[in-house]
Amino acid sequence: MGTNTLILTQPSHPLLMRLADTMALEDRQELWGYDHSTPFEGLETGMQHSRESWVLAAPDGEPICAFGVQQVTLLPKTGCFWLLGSSELPRYRHSFLKWSRAWMTERGGEYDGLINYVGEWHTRSQRWLLWLGFTLSDPFAYGVERWPWRYVTKKGCR
Repeated sequence: MGTNTLILTQPSHPLLMRLADTMALEDRQELWGYDHSTPFEGLETGMQHSRESWVLAAPDGEPICAFGVQQVTLLPKTGCFWLLGSSELPRYRHSFLKWSRAWMTERGGEYDGLINYVGEWHTRSQRWLLWLGFTLSDPFAYGVERWPWRYVTKKGCR
């Protein structure tokens, strides 16, 4: 196993608590701007509403992100893909990019499309989503704070 091999694991309360403590500022801002959630509340809500959810950990076992896909009720074959990361995630950039493209190829095909929103200020996340093949809308006011967001879509995942 290489020194940058990431570990995919099931979420647990201790892992989510550690991730909440180390969550990246931009992700904290998205949670606050959307509905005033704390990092732990955002993680907990994401996990509870997702068909499947996981934690991706660094080689030392520390969580670097949690993610999942929520079912979109009105669009049964469309998923709401979400990911919340720690401030340590950029340290594992190359491994994460390789892993996320493989995950999208393998698991994204279970959906006709994936959707979500990304904060206009979260440029690192926007670059990643574009790299994965998502399309971003023009910015518009969204969430309880009415900050600028972009609607993201990935069609034809199957």
